Amino acid sequence: MRMLMRTALCIAALMMCVAMPFGTAQSSLVVQASSPIDSHQYSALEEVFITPSSGIYEPAPLENAVRWTWWSWSDSTGSDWPDDDALYRAEQLNLNVSELRTPQIYQYEVDDRNAVSIDGDVEILSGEFGYWFVQFHLEITPSFNLSDDTLLYIVLTEDVSVDHHGRQGMDLVHELRPEVGFSLQENNVTETTFSLSSDHLEAAGVDLQQEPTGWSYSLAMMNGSHSNETSINLLWLSSGPLPSFHQYTTASQTWMPIIFLAVALVICGAVITNSRERERGIPRIKAVWSASSSTTLLVQLRAGELGFQTHDWVVEAPWKFKGRPPKPSLKAMEQREFTIQFTQWHPEDCRFEVGLDIDEMGAWRQHVWLPSTPNATKEEGSVEDEPGGASL
Repeated sequence: MRMLMRTALCIAALMMCVAMPFGTAQSSLVVQASSPIDSHQYSALEEVFITPSSGIYEPAPLENAVRWTWWSWSDSTGSDWPDDDALYRAEQLNLNVSELRTPQIYQYEVDDRNAVSIDGDVEILSGEFGYWFVQFHLEITPSFNLSDDTLLYIVLTEDVSVDHHGRQGMDLVHELRPEVGFSLQENNVTETTFSLSSDHLEAAGVDLQQEPTGWSYSLAMMNGSHSNETSINLLWLSSGPLPSFHQYTTASQTWMPIIFLAVALVICGAVITNSRERERGIPRIKAVWSASSSTTLLVQLRAGELGFQTHDWVVEAPWKFKGRPPKPSLKAMEQREFTIQFTQWHPEDCRFEVGLDIDEMGAWRQHVWLPSTPNATKEEGSVEDEPGGASL
């Protein structure tokens, strides 16, 4: 029993050590993935408001363009796609989506005056209690004074999206965030951070833990009147894949948890195997009182898969051995029966131990307890094992 307990404790401690790096990873804010803002300058933006029956929208033949696909029909169809931002965007454009029968398309070309430059990076961070964040660390510099109605739109799209009805969409917008926290003055540099929290992402149907890949971001700076498509100025446009831990994991990072687990399994297997081999190598002692004498003990020694030599016998007071008990040496699986005599009977339980030297294992002490009853059977006794010279 004690040996099994020690084995269990060893395995538990080992698994705790293996799991500790992963269990403490979320104790503070951790950058899971990061990438620089895509420096590629797109030439056009296409916004598409699809209808419930339009299916997968086939893109128009626009080169070097970013596409936002808007879905605004969740209330009427029961789809689990988000539609709040689509309805907000439709209202900005004075679009009545209830009247749509075919996809409504808006296209804007990027202003060629290089009105603004935006640099920085985008990060995926994890925090305590399973919280995840998307953060944009940006440096924004206007090339000339911008109008007060200038907005920076941060948009998250899903490359290929499928709702719970099986409906499919490409470049579907899940999150639209207009931002104004930057300077509009010529050559005035603004360093700022825009964050999308877990609550925001969850409401938008963005689960970076379950689906860490297949997402894209867009940064679009616009000004002008949204009530008239032709008066909207698209000052700057960038887009790229949202960084993912899986995309940016090195080979060593990918294999390290697997290696840790493999090592743990090997060690656990070795511990269990050694424990079983140890168990099979330990001798067995059976003792029962003689039916004809209350001071005579009938003893049976049986070797396990390892041989052993008997070194000594020790009995607890008030019991005393009469003479010296035998000190047999047994080969593997060999068995020997003999008797042990005591000087006199006592009402106290009889407790004694035998010192053994087991082949390949070394010193071992076997502890035996028997009720002080001449009629006691071997089932009424108790045998406990302990390595070395320790006693109970």
